[in-house]
Amino acid sequence: MGLKGFVCPQLKAAVPFHRCFNECKKTCHPLPTLLALANTRPTEKGVYHVTEIINPYKVTCLQRYHDYYRSPESLIYVTFGRAFHSIIEETMPKVEALGLEKEFLFEHTNSFKVKIDTKYGSAFLSGTPDLIIPSAFQIWDYKTGKYFYEVQKLLEGRFEESKHPTQLNIYRAYAFPEAKELYLEMMIKDYSGRVRALGVKPIEIIQIPIIPVDRIEAYVHERIENLLMYEKYPEKVPDCTPEETWNGIRCKDYCDGSEFCVQGQLLGNEHETKKTRKARTKK
Repeated sequence: MGLKGFVCPQLKAAVPFHRCFNECKKTCHPLPTLLALANTRPTEKGVYHVTEIINPYKVTCLQRYHDYYRSPESLIYVTFGRAFHSIIEETMPKVEALGLEKEFLFEHTNSFKVKIDTKYGSAFLSGTPDLIIPSAFQIWDYKTGKYFYEVQKLLEGRFEESKHPTQLNIYRAYAFPEAKELYLEMMIKDYSGRVRALGVKPIEIIQIPIIPVDRIEAYVHERIENLLMYEKYPEKVPDCTPEETWNGIRCKDYCDGSEFCVQGQLLGNEHETKKTRKARTKK
């Protein structure tokens, strides 16, 4: 289950990737662009990635239980984060040439997979910190985000309103428990003169508070246990909270499973109605 193809902007229909790549003679974008947009991580039976367990339960379950299709344009922003990662990862040969490969551990060396046993069975937790600097006892994660939606909260220390601190602390607990400092390096996607006037830089470095390992382990166990329970009893998957739906915005434009979700369709329609009314009022 997972992303299986595009909603073709020309056919206005769901088209599997293999048909799009091999049969379409009039592509909406060059083939390399479409291949890049389709480069998403597949779900694995019995394996939960860190990003899956920190997402709302319903979002993760819908992505794992259904095949879904997205328009190429809706995946553009996802590539921003991957591009940011790739640019930094490409410096690895230069780091090695300087003889510093043991000082800066890149993504491909940092992967972990840990078995988690619960009353509903066992599953593996997997994750990959972007950068570990052993001598400085640091873990770094590269992110892209919008300033007024996300980055501002982190710069103001409102860490409880973001899932990134939990993600970094999971990396610490399972990949590098010796870490004493956790950092986000965040590229601001909507950087502008307005944001610059606030004294904000295009890339901000944000130190993340450390959460005790026992609390993180308890959190991981609870999340995986519940996800395994929902595999057995999908009718028990809870609805997303208003905060998790971003007041309907996520349901309308950013949730891969919204077409399979009654709550998502209702909230998405409500959001679209409000947006339409607001536009008419401006006129």
